[in-house]
Amino acid sequence: MSFELSGDTAFFFSDPAGARACLAAAFLLRQRQPAARVRLFSNRIHAFGGDAPPDLAVEQVDAVSPACFEGVSFVFTGTSHPDSSGSFELQAIDAAERLGLPTAAFIDHWINFRLRFESDRRLILPRTILVLDEEARRRAIAEGLPEDRLDIWPNPHLVYLAGYWRPRRDRAATRRLLGLGEQAFVILYAPDPIRMRDPDGRRGFDEISATRDLLAGLASLGDDVQVLAKLHPLQPAEPMRVLLASSAQVVVAAQTDVPELIHASDVVVGFFSNLLLEADALQRPVVRYYPGDRASDPLAHLALGTRVGSVGELSSELGRLRAEALKTRS
Repeated sequence: MSFELSGDTAFFFSDPAGARACLAAAFLLRQRQPAARVRLFSNRIHAFGGDAPPDLAVEQVDAVSPACFEGVSFVFTGTSHPDSSGSFELQAIDAAERLGLPTAAFIDHWINFRLRFESDRRLILPRTILVLDEEARRRAIAEGLPEDRLDIWPNPHLVYLAGYWRPRRDRAATRRLLGLGEQAFVILYAPDPIRMRDPDGRRGFDEISATRDLLAGLASLGDDVQVLAKLHPLQPAEPMRVLLASSAQVVVAAQTDVPELIHASDVVVGFFSNLLLEADALQRPVVRYYPGDRASDPLAHLALGTRVGSVGELSSELGRLRAEALKTRS
């Protein structure tokens, strides 16, 4: 790893994952260089609460303007989907390059490497493209991104969670606020919006079918089990809400303070969400439910939690973790 963020930096981000990475990168930069001036810009309103590092103000702008670059010596961006973000980060990269400012963009996952830089059928590339590991670098090259611009860099949000984040209140108090039982075995469920990204069903499952599987397995786990569902912000909410409402054991999280939700839970279940990596950083057990083809699993190369591929395996693993939790409490 050769890249190091330094100096007066402007950060641009749109989607939540990119926002968290940029906020954490700005926080870590100021830990190393207290005199560094940071400015943070987004075209969306984010409500992270205690999820975000303290004392960092985000300026909401509809579009990138020359005023965003005043006094800046470096530009750092997230890499949101161009459609959902209106190509906000790409506008920043393009404008910065025209001004001769060095640029870097951070890719927070293992999918859609090239897509993140496509605008009107052309590529808008920063000078440095930061990816998570060697597998991400290999996939980025396979998708046509230039090898000489790629560098490996750990997710700053996970670095922040593991080393600096602290809960705002104790676990029991957080559970009460969320409407959870203090002694319940709580499963934090983080479904990805698969239908939106995979309308042809090539993955072999989606968030609706996987949620049905999870709910079907609840009966065998006991009445003291609750599911705390954290819906993805880009997910069409109504189909999921209707399905989740069919079980009295499910609470849909109204807040977006993800580390607090993880702190309140006993185990985290999902497919390939970044939230699973956050749970791992906070040392919470992770179960990855992936009943589809392993070749389509973007996290197959990671030793992340326990991967299960059927309803039976999911129920069995959750039952094992529940039994361990009960022993700890007794």
